[in-house]
Amino acid sequence: MTAGQPKIAILTASGKKSKTFSGSEFYFKKLIGEVSRLGGLCYILTPEGIREKYAEGFSFFAEKHQWRMIKAPLPDVIYNRIPSRNAEIKAEEVFEDLKKRRIILFNPSFFTKWEIWTVLQEVPLLRPFLPITALLESEEDLKEYTARLGQAYIKPVNQSKGKGIVKITAEDQQNLMAETLDHPPSRMTVSELWRKLAGSPAIIQQAIDSDLLNGKKYDLRLLGIFNGCTHKLIGTGVRVSRKQELTTHVPAGGEAVPFHLIEHRVSKDQLHFIIETAGKALMDRYGLIGEFSVDAGLDLNGNLYIYEINSKPMKFDEPEIESARIAALGRLFIHIAETRSF
Repeated sequence: MTAGQPKIAILTASGKKSKTFSGSEFYFKKLIGEVSRLGGLCYILTPEGIREKYAEGFSFFAEKHQWRMIKAPLPDVIYNRIPSRNAEIKAEEVFEDLKKRRIILFNPSFFTKWEIWTVLQEVPLLRPFLPITALLESEEDLKEYTARLGQAYIKPVNQSKGKGIVKITAEDQQNLMAETLDHPPSRMTVSELWRKLAGSPAIIQQAIDSDLLNGKKYDLRLLGIFNGCTHKLIGTGVRVSRKQELTTHVPAGGEAVPFHLIEHRVSKDQLHFIIETAGKALMDRYGLIGEFSVDAGLDLNGNLYIYEINSKPMKFDEPEIESARIAALGRLFIHIAETRSF
């Protein structure tokens, strides 16, 4: 450690065993190595490890191939990778303490689906990319939008990775077909579905007639990272649905395929525009959003739609995107720590 050396901590939750942490060790090793290569100090931190004048964290020692607990200076920048909303809620006091200490928090929190929608809708240039979306607050809302949209997705506002999604198809004003990841399509009334939702906050979103690749629905996954001035598109992944049509997420049965298979169908200028414009809107609302991912898709006419935006992108299966991500984050961490510009 040298005087003035940029100090970056990756904040995550404690692991199930004592003196451990949660999250992807492989991803964290890559970040620690990149920051070290750029002349900075990077370590893993849990909320319990923050002290008044120093931090107790974890670092990876490559020569020993092992993680060790270390005593480190308090960081200049904290990269929020707390893995769940519940863990993040428990750490709220920690976040307030970090603000008081003027430690820069990189990606302050998870997004919720409805909050993101309100942010995007306030930007006129983004509205053409938005499917019809509404907050479900009553059974009457569900009945109205089911009839209006005909086919739609119901998404819990606080879930991710396709969890809790219900695809509905209206049969008439009272009856519909409902399908989830765990259950095939079944007939029920609007009232029955509303009771199953059990009052959990949810949005209803227009189902887009998706463009197909070899007869299968596919989505785009865009990665945007801030470069100190604007957000840049780092890479675009393509996810094809295999086992079901509700989601293309790989853990739910989707498959990653090369971007070149569909790149002639999509405007790259539009992809860059969405990242830059949405990134600015997110920064205006939430503060330092250093990275985010966008779930998007094309309809049968080639029109591009934004489905969701995520503040804590999962690992990209494409090695070239992950490598570019690590490099861009490393540069950004060092820039923020040195300039203290947020």
